[in-house]
Amino acid sequence: MKIFSKIAEIGSVSCIHAENDSIISDEINRLTSMGKCDFQAHTDSRPAIAEDEACLRAMTLANHAKAKLNLVHMSSKNAFAFIKLAKQRGWNVTCEVTPHHLFLTSDDTAELGSWAKSDPPIRSKDHMEAAWIALNEGTIDMVASDHSPYSVDEKDFRNKENGIFGVGSGTPGLETMIPLLLDAVNKRRLSLKRYVEVTSSNPAKRFGLYPKKGTISLNADADLKVVDMKREYTLKNENMFTKQKITIFDGWKLQGKIEKTIIRGKIVYEEGHFLTRSGSGIFITPHYVK
Repeated sequence: MKIFSKIAEIGSVSCIHAENDSIISDEINRLTSMGKCDFQAHTDSRPAIAEDEACLRAMTLANHAKAKLNLVHMSSKNAFAFIKLAKQRGWNVTCEVTPHHLFLTSDDTAELGSWAKSDPPIRSKDHMEAAWIALNEGTIDMVASDHSPYSVDEKDFRNKENGIFGVGSGTPGLETMIPLLLDAVNKRRLSLKRYVEVTSSNPAKRFGLYPKKGTISLNADADLKVVDMKREYTLKNENMFTKQKITIFDGWKLQGKIEKTIIRGKIVYEEGHFLTRSGSGIFITPHYVK
């Protein structure tokens, strides 16, 4: 309550990872006592109720304190329903979803192993379908990569004393988020208008960067992508720029290729090559309205 109240005073946005740690800790203790430390044990240790309860608690406290709340990487169908209800009641809440929660289910994760370990875990198909509905109807405001570039050693649970519970949670996603969503636009799972909202204009507005960012208009930064929506290609580990050369979407065939990236009017990336040096970025100061 004190933290939310302070955030409300300055008009900033509180970003909350909504999972109940007590439920999770108890489940981990129960599973490890039974000798279960495989990938499925991680999924079982973080049931949807842990997310649902924490989501409701965060929204209730933030609303009481009149704080702006953003719930990050949500995954539970019940949580989406709770967020929708809160918005209908006029509560100041937004939420994000990740590509791995949109494009993968728990049926896919056994083969991917620890690289697919994330918090919250990748859930069953009914949760994924609920996420797509929430994304398209406006309950979900943003898609965020939740990029976690772990090393191979950090993700290798075979040399960890407590198995899957000894490796980091998260997966590389910075390079694959936009390609996956562009492919979804081509497959009519997402409209082009909605794609722009959840990847650009909505985040810029929520975090005090609009209209400098998130719009093509006079006096805005010329941050643009040039995309060939008809071009087909395959995501491959070896083509990743992240140091570990890993993507859980390795081998996926997509349509919609980024040809150029322009930042502040300058071409910084073109056809697989970066045309700018490290350090060319600038710090962006948010401007919040209380």
